[in-house]
Amino acid sequence: MRDRLRVVASLSAPVRRRGGGGVPEHGPVQSAWLSPAARARAGGWLWLAARWGGAFSPFLFAYLISAIDAPGVRRLLDALPGLAGVAAWRIAFWVAGLAGVAWCLAFFPWFRDDPADHRSVNAAELARIRAGRAAGDTGRQGHIEPGMWRALLASRSLWAMAVLYVGASFGWSFFVSWMPRYLEEVHHVAFAASEDVWKQPLLYGGASCLLGGLLSDWLVRRTGRKWLGRAFFPLAGLTTAGVVMYGVRFVTDPDWVIALMCLASAAHDFGQGANWATIVDVGGRYAGTAAGFINLVGNMGNAVQPYVGALIAKYFGWDTLFAVYAGAFLLAASMWFFIDPCKSFHEPGDKEPPC
Repeated sequence: MRDRLRVVASLSAPVRRRGGGGVPEHGPVQSAWLSPAARARAGGWLWLAARWGGAFSPFLFAYLISAIDAPGVRRLLDALPGLAGVAAWRIAFWVAGLAGVAWCLAFFPWFRDDPADHRSVNAAELARIRAGRAAGDTGRQGHIEPGMWRALLASRSLWAMAVLYVGASFGWSFFVSWMPRYLEEVHHVAFAASEDVWKQPLLYGGASCLLGGLLSDWLVRRTGRKWLGRAFFPLAGLTTAGVVMYGVRFVTDPDWVIALMCLASAAHDFGQGANWATIVDVGGRYAGTAAGFINLVGNMGNAVQPYVGALIAKYFGWDTLFAVYAGAFLLAASMWFFIDPCKSFHEPGDKEPPC
C-alpha cells in the first residue's frame, strides 16, 4: 500500500523537481516511476481522476460557494480586511487556488525525478520499476540529444497518435459542449434538468478508463504481444463510439439517447490508458516532450469542435453533426494501424520487450 500511495502521489502532481529537464507533464513521471507493464493501468487511474473531477467539480464548487455565503461565514469574512462584500465565487476561486499551492509546497521537497534518488525506494522496488526496459534506460530525461527534434517530427507513431487525439477529442468534446443544447432542442430536455445528465458520460467514461487500462496491461502480460495489448482497447472503443454516435440520430426516446451517449463516452475512454501508456513507451526518456507534442496537436480537436460543430448544426442539422462525430471517432481508431508501441521514436532500432 505504501508503494501505491507513493506512485499515485507522484503521478498526480504536474510539477518537477529541480535538476530535471523536459516538459511538466505526467509522461516523464510515468516513464521514470513505472515499469512498462504497469503504465496502462496508471494511465487509467489518471484519466479516471480527470473524468470524475470534471463530473463532480461543478457541484462541489457550488457547495463551496453556498458555504461561503452562509451567514456565519459571511460575517467572519466581512470582518477581514479586503474581503468585505467580495462575491462568494471569487473567494471560492481563491480557496481552490490556495489548495493547489499548498499541494505543490508539500509535494516539491518530497518528489524526485528519478526513483533511485528517493530515500524510501529500496533496491527491490527500483528493480521492479525498471523491469522490462531496454538496457540502460532509466526513464529519466537528461539533456536533449542532437537529432531528437528531427526524430520526433519524423515519427510515424507519434503523428498517428496525435491525429488519433484530434479525431477523438473532436468527437468527445460534444459531451462537455453541445450535449445540453442538443437534448433541449431535439428531445425537449430542459437545460436545468440536464445538469444531472451531462455528468453521466464523464462518470461512465472514468470507470471505463480504469477498466481499459487494467485490461491492457493484463493482455500484454498474458500474450507477450504489446501491439495487441495496446491497440485492441482503443480500436474496439473508438469504433464502438463511432457506431453509437451515428446511431443516436435514429433514436427518439430521450432516455435511450442519454444511454447511448453514456455508452459512446465509455467506449471512447476504454482505450485511454493504453493510449497514454503507448505515448510513454514511444517517448522513452523523452516521454514528456512526446506527450507535449501530442497534446499540442491533439487538442486542436477540442479547440475547433465548438465552432465547427455550431456551423454544422446550424447549416446541415444535428443528424449531419452526429455523422461527423462518428467519422471522427472512426478516423481516430484507424490511426492505430500506424502506431508501433514497441520502439521509441529516438532509438527506433531498440525494441522494448515484450512486443
